[in-house]
Amino acid sequence: MLFLRYEEIRKDRRQYVLDIAKFLGDRHYDKLIANGEKMLGLVLEHSSIESMKVNPRRWCSARDGFEPFIRSGKTGGWRELMSEEQAAKLQARLKENFTNEELEWLGEHYCSC
Repeated sequence: MLFLRYEEIRKDRRQYVLDIAKFLGDRHYDKLIANGEKMLGLVLEHSSIESMKVNPRRWCSARDGFEPFIRSGKTGGWRELMSEEQAAKLQARLKENFTNEELEWLGEHYCSC
């Protein structure tokens, strides 16, 4: 199982793409770094927030009544979308379902240990 944290992905997307490829198997990793990392460059280019905003339908599932969109890509954006009450409910559910160690790994804003 591979666990990823968005905050860490934002710090070093290139390394995370390589880590994911390695997790999926050597052939995926090798394909990324072949030919002077040509495929890696394409993955990084097309997975950028800027690139995804050009064609959001490519990245969002189709749902009736909803226009596809790409959020800002910044960390902590949930604060703009959730009310205090929703955030408190989420925090309570997290505490019910995860250990303190798991919450600490997720990040300081998840753990009030």
